[in-house]
Amino acid sequence: MEMGPIGRLKAVTKVLAGVAVLLASDSALAGGYLGVGAWDSQFLGEEHDRKYESDTNRIKSLRFGWQSRDLAGIFGDVNFDDRNRVRDLAVGLVFDDYTVHVERGEVSGDIVSTNGSGGTKIGEFESPYLGINLVSKVSTDGAFYLGVGYQQFAMPILFEYGTGGDFNDHIQDDNVKFQHLGLGVYYDPIRDYLMSDRTDDVNTWYFSTNGVWGISKAVTSDAPEMQQHGVDGQEYYLFGQSGSYELGWFFGSRGEHWGITANIGYHLRAITMVDFSRFPDFPEPEEGEILPPEAQFILHGPRAGIRAVF
Repeated sequence: MEMGPIGRLKAVTKVLAGVAVLLASDSALAGGYLGVGAWDSQFLGEEHDRKYESDTNRIKSLRFGWQSRDLAGIFGDVNFDDRNRVRDLAVGLVFDDYTVHVERGEVSGDIVSTNGSGGTKIGEFESPYLGINLVSKVSTDGAFYLGVGYQQFAMPILFEYGTGGDFNDHIQDDNVKFQHLGLGVYYDPIRDYLMSDRTDDVNTWYFSTNGVWGISKAVTSDAPEMQQHGVDGQEYYLFGQSGSYELGWFFGSRGEHWGITANIGYHLRAITMVDFSRFPDFPEPEEGEILPPEAQFILHGPRAGIRAVF
């Protein structure tokens, strides 16, 4: 039986866990860090007469990292929802100047009408995602990495459907599937500070990111409205990005065998895709057709954390 993407990622996660055990057994370990954090998130924007609401808005994080003196290491984040269920998991393996970063998880919630008084639930969505980045250090400070990234994810999209009349219809696909390949980017100055040999104090702003910029193949699902209008299973190629971005302030203090950081910032988890073939005229859909998806899926909110070196 062929293994699905989640099954393959579970297998990869087991391999990463095995590598972590090997690293933890190394007698020459330089040290590591543990930390906790919290993120209060919500969706940005609306689509025509509806919006998306996540079924969990408060995310708690456990962060960890471990590095040996030969520069092999492991780091990661485990995020929990307000019912203490694992929401997503990200693990990175470091080998000298190279990092393999794997992320899996799910965003789910309700599709809610904004007509009239609003607040009426008209549907649900489940959007699993999988991301793998193979990146190499490109900056002298060690925090910035570039390479190749691949992602699989799904998201709800409201399509405009051509009726041939004065007004077009809007039809809901709750599970458009994407395969995304392109430039992998990773930058985390706080993790780099924690895993460095520095013994100074810092009190400054920071920006961090992890994502992929490139080409996506989008395929519409067999959702009821898509089947009813005969537009299920259609393929489109789009350009865009899928990743996370955080801007904020952090304080850090390091000694030879200890260290601590605290940060507060604003976090975005964003997917934006565009079809450049529509520029510059932005045509209306032909009768019986839908336009390629202009996908936008943004979670945002304040995020804070604290980490300690051991």
